[in-house]
Amino acid sequence: RLATSFFNDTYLMDQNACSSPQFLLWYFQNENLIEKAKQIFWNAVNDKVLNDYDLSPKSSVDKLTWMCLDLVKRDDVIEVNVLKNNINRVQINSLPKSILELKGKYGYFYEYSTCDLNIIETLMDTKIQTLTYFGVEKDKLFDIVYNAGNIGIDRIVPIGSALEMGIIWDGYDMIYSLTKIIDLK
Repeated sequence: RLATSFFNDTYLMDQNACSSPQFLLWYFQNENLIEKAKQIFWNAVNDKVLNDYDLSPKSSVDKLTWMCLDLVKRDDVIEVNVLKNNINRVQINSLPKSILELKGKYGYFYEYSTCDLNIIETLMDTKIQTLTYFGVEKDKLFDIVYNAGNIGIDRIVPIGSALEMGIIWDGYDMIYSLTKIIDLK
């Protein structure tokens, strides 16, 4: 179910939606278990992608180009994993000044592992609207985002809900924002 939900958030729009995940923050309390969790997760996602996604030749070349550029230009890249070119995972060991530097499409993801969930505060930017999560208490995430102040992240939703649009979007009440009120006295 998690793999399908992640697939829906990412591959259905080729990661082009403003709320599609491009960067994964792996939070762990036991460092020995995180690699096993990643392997299980990515294998399940790869199975879903193999069955339900067609990667165009142009997209395939784009991903190869990004990977080569990341390997040549980024000092923080420690490993790149490619699963049949449907999933490209770029492991980084330090965070850039802006998380907006870490953009991917067509199944190109950046990953960072940490034991400190508060690092989310340093990743926030006014252009980042959605934080998706799994396996972490949503109230804990809310506290981190709320206490950071008004510097981004308008939505905290479970994986699989990134593309769902509701009455509140990007922190705005859509009914109020799109409604004209005529005052007649």
